[in-house]
Amino acid sequence: MANCFKSMCGSKPQRSGEHRFEEVWQHNEIKFDGPPSALQLRTGEVQIDSFESIEDTKDNAGSCGTLIITNMRLIWTLNDRSNLSIGLDCIVSLKAEEVFSKVHIYSQGLLCKAHFDGTSFEHIFTAPAESSLRLLHVAQAVFENCGTTKLYRDLRVKDDAIIRGKELVPLLHEQVYDKLGDIVSLSGSNHQGVLGTLIITNIRTVWFAELSQEYATSIPYLQMERVYVTVRPTGQKALVIETTASSGSYRLGFRSDPIDHVEEVCAQIADTGKAFFAAPIFGVEPPAPPPVEPPVPPPVEPPVPPPVEPP
Repeated sequence: MANCFKSMCGSKPQRSGEHRFEEVWQHNEIKFDGPPSALQLRTGEVQIDSFESIEDTKDNAGSCGTLIITNMRLIWTLNDRSNLSIGLDCIVSLKAEEVFSKVHIYSQGLLCKAHFDGTSFEHIFTAPAESSLRLLHVAQAVFENCGTTKLYRDLRVKDDAIIRGKELVPLLHEQVYDKLGDIVSLSGSNHQGVLGTLIITNIRTVWFAELSQEYATSIPYLQMERVYVTVRPTGQKALVIETTASSGSYRLGFRSDPIDHVEEVCAQIADTGKAFFAAPIFGVEPPAPPPVEPPVPPPVEPPVPPPVEPP
């Protein structure tokens, strides 16, 4: 896809109106022993719960730290030099595991399996008995919610779940700002391009083909690296959206036909992206508290009849 569009634009195309987007790593990277700044919550990151006296049983047995669960990651901190940040999108599975802890003896730990940059990781977080069930409930609920909200954070190409009846299937809190027809995608194998519609929302930019709504692309601002306008060898201007390395380093090209207004569209995407990063929506919501069973009332003793005096 990227090479095809490059050949249509030349090896060194002219650029204008370029805007670089903010880099966000907290949700899709794993970092060990980072500086204190890496542990600070970024804009839009919300602490969902925190737990004290948490042992990283597998890698730091006998040492207890603090575990914070946010809408982007798990943060375990022992001290300024020993810490761990696990992006929610790196987690492969979470489950309860019976473990022997140096601190909490026999306990039910949280087994976290994750994958990042070609390497698999495994951690077991063990909590005191009084907070272990809460830890398991919150972590598993957040992880499940993360799995159902991928469209907020992931680039999707040729996805049939994005458009229904030529209308965007909206995400929670998503607002459509503009819907532009006669936008030709230049990123396929067809050198003439594919006619379609571009939708700009507060969370992403979406394009879908006029003749096949299954041929749709969803580009969250989280996955945009830059946007700009270039000039093709034909003299026509093209809008280019480049995505981050973590999303595959795609280079998606579009032109407007018959009216050439890609510069205005480029500026609109750049401005909407700026607004997104000022108050980002990552999709993961705090879970509902676990149901609390009402206390069972004590059994009611039947009344004792008064003694009957003899006549």
